[in-house]
Amino acid sequence: MFAAAIGAGGSILGGLFGGRSAERAARTRADAEMRAAQLAAEEARFRPVGITTRFGTSDFQTDANGRVIGANYSLDPAFRAYQNRFQDLAGGGLSQAEQAQGQYAPLTGAAQGLFKLGGQYIAESPEQAAQKYMLGQQDLIAPSRERQLAGLRTNLFNTGRTGLSVGATGT
Repeated sequence: MFAAAIGAGGSILGGLFGGRSAERAARTRADAEMRAAQLAAEEARFRPVGITTRFGTSDFQTDANGRVIGANYSLDPAFRAYQNRFQDLAGGGLSQAEQAQGQYAPLTGAAQGLFKLGGQYIAESPEQAAQKYMLGQQDLIAPSRERQLAGLRTNLFNTGRTGLSVGATGT
């Protein structure tokens, strides 16, 4: 029985040493995984790179740990001049756009007249519109045609070719 007690005590003592060893191994593994995660996070951190193009240059400010704390962009002087010029033109264009309503107000009456005329034209058939146009053109030339007819009748009368003539009208 004494031997059984010694065997059981040795077994308990062995289990204690084995448990502590397993605990230390687990702790070491956890520490190694934590350090690996920290290194991976550090490597994955954004590290800005200055960029220079024909439009300008970027400038990043970082703290002592390399973390970005600010960013600027310096526009090329030629493009800065373009930007200023466009801003000046935009100001003038906005002023002109604001004045446009007053400038085009006199045209609204004429535009309404044209719309009214178009509405009247659409209300007629094409034949009616053509007939109306031809009558208008004939009315325009009627006075000169009447003068021509009167001159022709006078000429015929003076030469005795319109009806009865008594004697010669010319030598």
